[in-house]
Amino acid sequence: MKKVLSVILCVIFLMSVCASTVTAAVAGDDPKNQVKIAKGTPVIDGIMDDCYKAADKITTPYPNDAVDGTDFATFEGYLVYDSEAVYLWGHISDPTLSANSNSWNGDGVEVFFNYDLVDGVGADDDADPYGDTGCMQFRIIPIPIDDQERYENSSGHGLDDEVTEDLEKNPGNYYCAVDADNKGYVIECRFPIASAKKALVKDGFAIGFSIQINDAQDGTPTEEADRTGTIHFQDGDQMEQCWQYAGAMGRAFFTDLSYIVPVAETPDIPAPAEDGGNEDAVVITIPAPAPQTGDNGLILFVLAIILAGAFVTVKRVGKNRA
Repeated sequence: MKKVLSVILCVIFLMSVCASTVTAAVAGDDPKNQVKIAKGTPVIDGIMDDCYKAADKITTPYPNDAVDGTDFATFEGYLVYDSEAVYLWGHISDPTLSANSNSWNGDGVEVFFNYDLVDGVGADDDADPYGDTGCMQFRIIPIPIDDQERYENSSGHGLDDEVTEDLEKNPGNYYCAVDADNKGYVIECRFPIASAKKALVKDGFAIGFSIQINDAQDGTPTEEADRTGTIHFQDGDQMEQCWQYAGAMGRAFFTDLSYIVPVAETPDIPAPAEDGGNEDAVVITIPAPAPQTGDNGLILFVLAIILAGAFVTVKRVGKNRA
């Protein structure tokens, strides 16, 4: 009996360990590592269009162990999509921008996608449902060195043939606006949806997604900096492995959410009374005009003439009698 109980306990323990390992490995299963993508087609100019307001706010609250203290770069942004692409707008707060000829080693943003969380993921490892297949990586930097591009399509690792072909044949479809200021920099990017993935993009479909902020110090546009640490959208033990491992990513859900323009409020107009009038209307009574003083003078003048005539007549009559 004791042996049976021991075996049962060992099985329960192993099952709990496996369950906890899977939960820890797949960061996207945690609701705090998930966001919603709204519908919209913005203009890629660095200005935040209204369509982004319908999406969840994306932040980067999780630094890796290399980041000391609390004074590190932060990100706030949103995702929207249409039938052709996913769009990202974001602002990075970082008052000390630094550069490096190896773009990943200076200040910058790295964006990761994976459309194969269901089909194709884990092709390299059947035991892992979220393997390193289909990880798409893009990098945007605020300060280039020499002729360095601000926007870099870093391709990905384990991409399927359709996505790889699209990245190679249509690099112009991937572009980004970058505008730096003394508080950090703004990015707005267009990431096309490969034709083989477009049928999947509908309400409720989830993709692997992550934002990584590279924080560097001491560099200038001509002197190379050193990356001091990275800050991430999603939490997890492997949050720095999104470039090769989809299980380290958070998750973004396509939705039917879209921005609705607020309707301007109209003032309430009182309803008309039953007799056709307005009960709340103010009635003003205009008094009749008083008689003018000119009319009174005319009457007195006529009376005076009549009295004078009568007086003359009476006087003449008196003389005749005498």
